[in-house]
Amino acid sequence: MKRFLKKFILFSLIFLGSLELFSRLVVDPFYFFCINTFNEKNVKGIRNILNCDTKHVDYLFIGSSRIPSTINPAVLKELSGGKTVINAGRGYMTAGIHYQALKCKLANYPDYLRNAFVFIEYPGPTIYTSPFEFDKFRVHEQKNCPETAMPHLLLPYLNFSDLCCFFRESHNSLTAKSEMLLLMSSVYRSSEFLNEYFNRMGTVMLFKKDCNDLASEGGIRNDNMNAAIEEARSNAELEKKQLEIQPLLTFGQLEESSLAAIYRLVTQHGGRLILFEMPLHSVQQEIYASSKAQADKEILESWLRTKNIPIIRNTAFQYSDEDFPDTWHLGLNRRDEFSTLLFRQIEKTNAESPNSLKATLLRAVN
Repeated sequence: MKRFLKKFILFSLIFLGSLELFSRLVVDPFYFFCINTFNEKNVKGIRNILNCDTKHVDYLFIGSSRIPSTINPAVLKELSGGKTVINAGRGYMTAGIHYQALKCKLANYPDYLRNAFVFIEYPGPTIYTSPFEFDKFRVHEQKNCPETAMPHLLLPYLNFSDLCCFFRESHNSLTAKSEMLLLMSSVYRSSEFLNEYFNRMGTVMLFKKDCNDLASEGGIRNDNMNAAIEEARSNAELEKKQLEIQPLLTFGQLEESSLAAIYRLVTQHGGRLILFEMPLHSVQQEIYASSKAQADKEILESWLRTKNIPIIRNTAFQYSDEDFPDTWHLGLNRRDEFSTLLFRQIEKTNAESPNSLKATLLRAVN
């Protein structure tokens, strides 16, 4: 009996070890290619996927899933004459993840942001204004619902030292940290990845008509439109209430914010930070319609001026609520138009400004 047990344990260890090795060699390259949003995605073929680590970017867009719904990198790449354009926006990407991703990229490639334009979505005065010390290493999870934690979105940007900092410094729950520990196993993360992939493929087949209305990048769900609309409305109402009870923004708070931390990281490495206004459904616009929200907006924009952080307002783009199928994301049929008009507005702002973006970048380099 003992001999059989020893053989069984040995066989199990060999099997699990082989499975782990297979997952790391075969599945991991595709896994990290999909969830690492700070690399270009216009690559084809297995060899290119294995060697797609982008060393420098010219136009980088960061933010939520509203970024991939409004920005088409292929359009901007063509308009800019072949410049490197990366759409790093994704659903449930926190300010802490974006900061850590940039920090990781710059550690590997110090010139990643040299002469680059880094764009952050600007829906309203709540964008990355929470304290950086709270956001640092923080991954998304809903309050009182720890099973919603998404530490896998932070995983591509962690080395061993950063991983230790996550367990020590992150304000996430023990459940989220336990999930991150499980993600250290390639078998575990591969099984989660493949399960999500095949589920998505199934929903594409079942809800093909709905899938045509929204972009599929950036974690955008387009399989149950009614549920998505209801969730967007409830989240907007909750965000509006939270904004009303929060103290008025101050310059001191903004200096300690995640936005300030990202600004410092970008400018210290030769890049230029820019905000651009997002097209919003009326449900989302209502979040920022109160006098309190408008006061916060004035303070934020005043602080932005002290940092020479411009706001691009794409006023040429006309839209209505019908252009947002789930009341949250711009419809796929309007994305290329928004991207084109935004690029023209960026070029116009740069050309007309006496303190142009390009001149500022050159001064930063010199």
